[in-house]
Amino acid sequence: MHGGDIYSNEIKLDFSVSINPLGASGNVRRAVAEALEADSSIIEQYPDQKCRKLAAALSDKLKHPESQILFGNGASELIPALFRALKVRRGLLLAPCFSGYERAFKSLRECGISIEYSFFTLSQRSKFQLDEKQLEELAKCVEAQKPDILVVTNPNNPDGSMKPLHLMERLAACCRGTGTKLLIDECFMALSDGYDTCSFVPRLADYPEVMVLDAFTKSYALPGLRLGYLLCSDESVIEKTRLQLAEWSVSSVAQAAGVAALQDGGYIERSRKLIQEERRFLCAGLEKLGFKVFGSSGNFLLFYSEETRLKEKLIEKGILIRDCSDYEGLKKGFYRIGIKSHAANQFLLESIAAVV
Repeated sequence: MHGGDIYSNEIKLDFSVSINPLGASGNVRRAVAEALEADSSIIEQYPDQKCRKLAAALSDKLKHPESQILFGNGASELIPALFRALKVRRGLLLAPCFSGYERAFKSLRECGISIEYSFFTLSQRSKFQLDEKQLEELAKCVEAQKPDILVVTNPNNPDGSMKPLHLMERLAACCRGTGTKLLIDECFMALSDGYDTCSFVPRLADYPEVMVLDAFTKSYALPGLRLGYLLCSDESVIEKTRLQLAEWSVSSVAQAAGVAALQDGGYIERSRKLIQEERRFLCAGLEKLGFKVFGSSGNFLLFYSEETRLKEKLIEKGILIRDCSDYEGLKKGFYRIGIKSHAANQFLLESIAAVV
């Protein structure tokens, strides 16, 4: 169950998704409008299958070869495509973890593919941090199970804990020893503390067994346009995954928006500053209300409340939050909220105080 279902109820504020609180930038909005108004061919012609302009812009920004980049209709499209391309039959997931990965495994089963997957549960006592002790236990699990793929989200979804780069490199080395592919989901990385020191992208050239998944969805507030990408220095993985996608997976409008977003200097930095300030504000407010808040490095917060109907009560006020009870390793009472503007965050705290 994803967040973002604003269609089943009358919702004024959607905190169930974790989108850049600044919203889509003016640069992106102008690019989309100009593309549609100035050149009608953008909707009358097929889009560029290889996303050449977008690939060049992203390659320049990340210092990563264009031939090792694959775009898709959001990260959600790339996940099952990658699993099919790698012929995954045994998977290992951290828990709690983004539910889209388990859904992808289940979809393969529905196609008649025999697939197994299991969870390595992170400790709630350590606030779901992957520390040295848990890394050793995870490495032993990988060595024992020898999964085809290990999936790690960084920062972790839904709690926002960050995994240091040196630990991820050790995990990658462990996966190399067992022939396991390591997929690192960095869809929330750009808006998180430690982006410059924790992203695995600069190390991909040395680890062909590692793939990084990212998207414009969260960072640039473009969920409606659907634009994600996969990075891997093993170009055979890129090409095999490409064959699992529709031929024109990324629309011309999404490509134009992506190019404009990457040219929008300072936007991500301003976003991170706002998120840091508002995250502190929300943490303090939730703790004052008596909730247990888990430390986050990202643009969302996980908290626990004894009020197990908090989501339903807030819907009555036109506010949607993410019920995390469907995450492996969590239970009723766990909720995630995205970080928005100060006024919206203030209204959320006041609304929660009114119903608990």
